[in-house]
Amino acid sequence: MAKTLILAKTAPTDADSGVLRFVDGEDAVVMDDTYPVYEFHFYNLHPSVDAAKVMFQSSLDTGNNYNISTTTAFLQTYHSEGDGNETFSINATYSAGNSTSDLYLSDGVGYDNDQSASGVMTLYDPSDTDFVKNFTCEIQQSSAGDTCNISRVAGYINTATAVDAVRFSFDSGNIDLGTIKMFGVS
Repeated sequence: MAKTLILAKTAPTDADSGVLRFVDGEDAVVMDDTYPVYEFHFYNLHPSVDAAKVMFQSSLDTGNNYNISTTTAFLQTYHSEGDGNETFSINATYSAGNSTSDLYLSDGVGYDNDQSASGVMTLYDPSDTDFVKNFTCEIQQSSAGDTCNISRVAGYINTATAVDAVRFSFDSGNIDLGTIKMFGVS
């Protein structure tokens, strides 16, 4: 598979109110049938407040509204710095059933100077007009509780209409620092 870098956005410079958006037709973003798969790579997203969670939502109208019904399953694994307390769980609170709200992609990211979240979200065939839009995401974060957390989310954007914009934020505060790169995959 060949990956083509489409655009990189860095907070705080490219963030609008602490949110990083990728909208078809803006800033050279292409989110159409040019590529069957799009990847969003997260590099050291650092929140402005402690325990903020990485969030996601999509749009059908080039970013005028971010409220598309989406269903997700949220799995997480963590291990503490103190070498105890290992856990694997399905997090029903962060999973969503046909929700139009922003969707959880991570657990609480710490805001200590050395804490951040990094990972990849893969969006499959967003311009298709026959099927829902499937996606997967895996984020590793150093948490507010000083644990190594791996969040895995899978889901689908429940529409047969083409998705032409996505946005990423934290559930509270802003993306203080960090970069998200958008790639087209063929």
